[in-house]
Amino acid sequence: MKVRAVLYIGLTILAVGCSGKDTGLDGERKMPDGSVFVDSKAQFLVKSPPALDLPNVHSNTEWTHQGGNAQHYSGHVALSSDLTLQWATAIGQGDNRRSEISASPIIQGDRIFTLDSQSLVTALRLDGSVIWQRNVSEAYSDVNEAFGGGLAVQGNKLFVTTGFGTVLALSVSSGEGYWEQDLASFGGASPTVFDDLLYVSARDGAAWAIETSTGRIKWQVVGQSVQSSYTGGPGAAVSDKYALFPFGSGDLVAAFRLGGQRSWSSILSGARLGRARGQVQDLTGQPVIEGSVVYLANSSGRMAAIDLDTGLRLWTANQGSQDDIFVVGSSLFAVSDENNLIRVSKADGKLVWSTPLPQSTQASMLRRGKTFVHHGPILSGGRLLLASSDALIRQFDPANGDLIKIIEMPSGAASAPIVVGGTLYVLSTKGNLLAFR
Repeated sequence: MKVRAVLYIGLTILAVGCSGKDTGLDGERKMPDGSVFVDSKAQFLVKSPPALDLPNVHSNTEWTHQGGNAQHYSGHVALSSDLTLQWATAIGQGDNRRSEISASPIIQGDRIFTLDSQSLVTALRLDGSVIWQRNVSEAYSDVNEAFGGGLAVQGNKLFVTTGFGTVLALSVSSGEGYWEQDLASFGGASPTVFDDLLYVSARDGAAWAIETSTGRIKWQVVGQSVQSSYTGGPGAAVSDKYALFPFGSGDLVAAFRLGGQRSWSSILSGARLGRARGQVQDLTGQPVIEGSVVYLANSSGRMAAIDLDTGLRLWTANQGSQDDIFVVGSSLFAVSDENNLIRVSKADGKLVWSTPLPQSTQASMLRRGKTFVHHGPILSGGRLLLASSDALIRQFDPANGDLIKIIEMPSGAASAPIVVGGTLYVLSTKGNLLAFR
């Protein structure tokens, strides 16, 4: 998900003056909920990275959700280190001043599905040829009035959310509509499908479970509404027992998946001074479920691990994220809110290493140029991969953060990369789907 705030009230940035020296307090800091708070100053005491514990590489045949699956946990997938561009296919409109691509491509079987910046859904074959296209916001006079949205696929149905607050189920083979549900909400967070229910959370503090066969609402959860959040925000993470809904307030609400009764809620709050987006509490990536723990982060300098069954906070780290966090083995990887690629210990939230990333072009001595956006990371073939808006795919060593290799793209990246069947797919800012193998 791109970091872009939709502000409904004017923001006034105040200058914060500090006097005197902050001597700090000795000892371990605790959060109000009793969890350990890991401060970034102490994190850099790690002088040499501990051994990296990664699972074996596996070959995958599908990528059905943002983040890979309903838990947003894709693991360590196979990919060659020697990648070249195989094909590029136009899938609609790319990024512009008023709207941006917000959804990564997804894949099921021999079909790839994409969503452009103006709600055009495209189905493609694995060779890049287009099967069908459908504009899911054609009923609205100005498609630029709202952007965002996401995709999920299961069986013969493709599920689409839009920035206009609608959810649709389309035929995988033809694009014809099965049903459409108007949720009278906004934001276009990515949908999550599990068994016969579709889970959708909106940026204004509401979430739903929808029957995949009929489009009827089975139950609803109401969270806290906010005046500023991110468009195209993170989607729900779903396990056998729970549906976890991220809200624009920074709340994560766990409901029993079938009946909708609340189990617990937790808020991830923080503030990063000097950054406008650091004042927005919305979560910036999909919550990730691995085993009995859920991991999440925001753009205001916070990351946390929470017990899935009890909602108890295990640790809170002074590191935020600009995009989805990637959980694998003994570590978490993310592009931090301070524009570093980071590795964090999954056990205690301590920072293992931090690698600065390019931030912007230099327009002049006094003015910064275009800011780069880094999408990812994902772990494939033993390497961390980032696709960036400066038209480069960077590969890093996950053990120590060293840059290994750079691959050029025809244009900048507009989505996080995905890997299926040994091929890397990424959407470009010009509205093309690119395949590297």
